[in-house]
Amino acid sequence: MTRWIVGMALAAFATAAPAQEAPAPEPKPKGSPVRMAQAARDLADYGRQTKEPLALIVAAGMRKGLGERAANRAPEGGAAEAPGTDPDAVETLLAEAVALANGAPAIRALAEDVRATATKGRSGQLGYSVGTVKPGGVDWYRKLKFDIGKYAETSVDLTAQGEVDLHIYDAKGNLVCRDLRQPKTSYCGWTPREDGVFDVKIENRTPAPVRYRLTTN
Repeated sequence: MTRWIVGMALAAFATAAPAQEAPAPEPKPKGSPVRMAQAARDLADYGRQTKEPLALIVAAGMRKGLGERAANRAPEGGAAEAPGTDPDAVETLLAEAVALANGAPAIRALAEDVRATATKGRSGQLGYSVGTVKPGGVDWYRKLKFDIGKYAETSVDLTAQGEVDLHIYDAKGNLVCRDLRQPKTSYCGWTPREDGVFDVKIENRTPAPVRYRLTTN
């Protein structure tokens, strides 16, 4: 089922630290799960724009195959938001697909097929949470753990219009990666060398609140 979903996807979608210089970006590994999650999101956006339920079904299947899990985390001084409010949650995508198809039996059957493969993915590979950063504000996620020596990834996907800066700092306060002024998706990838604990800073560059989905591997 997972191979079929990926194949269809390819066919269908032809407190701040002192200012520092970020290190040069590292080469991104092939098959990056966070990049695959971003591809699923782009496919879902395409499905919504074109009112194509099959694209939403495939996007949901891609997310199932990645083994995403809701992470119980909140920004410093804030509260965690319910993961079900994420517009790219698998069940949300499947429900949208069925609604777009007016309950067509074929689309319902495909949605059930995706649900049936829920436990066959790479469980726990990606963790995600949703949040809202206030106008001109900063959300800090402290002491997030990544595996030493393994390529680490963090992305911030905006669920509405906005613009944010993403910074990653190590346990000593050194800037290890940044992605600035991105209107849709911010991404950082690096390899932890000494300590697997990092701080993630999301800075809102607009005068309006910005809702986002934070994904890490």
